[in-house]
Amino acid sequence: MIQRLVLVSIIISAQLFFAQKPKKLGVLVEGEVTQTSQYCGGARPPQELLKRLATPSPLANQKLYIRSGLVNELRIPVLDSVVTDKKGNFKIKLPKGDYCIVNRQKKDVETFNEYLEKYRIETETYGVIDKDCYSDFVQQPDGFLTIKGTEKKAIKWKIHYENPCEYNANRCVQYKGKLPQ
Repeated sequence: MIQRLVLVSIIISAQLFFAQKPKKLGVLVEGEVTQTSQYCGGARPPQELLKRLATPSPLANQKLYIRSGLVNELRIPVLDSVVTDKKGNFKIKLPKGDYCIVNRQKKDVETFNEYLEKYRIETETYGVIDKDCYSDFVQQPDGFLTIKGTEKKAIKWKIHYENPCEYNANRCVQYKGKLPQ
């Protein structure tokens, strides 16, 4: 009876041990993601508005994608993703290496192709996309980071986005629509 209890105890312990998720090894990275905006109206706005738009604010609830390397190569799979909290912060552990971070627009080949398709034909509002320009744009990460593996403290990773106006949001597409008055 005692042998049976010991055996059952060992089996339960083993099941609990192997059911635990392994701890992610690496260096803690504490990200801070901010944004500023351009003024997109017509007449010159008050200075206070321009100052507020130019002041970095947290980019909350934003999903970002992390890839190996210092260039955003779409052929390299996304390693992980993070979602910023209401203060624009995120935390992740990453092992030694080079990393880049991008938003949804630069995350994968499918998104790249969707964008090319969307702007492949000239319309009243937009010209045809410059494919080389867009390819270069997508390869530029929104931020990059090198982890040496010798860090004793968390690494701070600051990423900033400039929110353009609708009429110049597509860097590689000429806007031909109406401008604000």
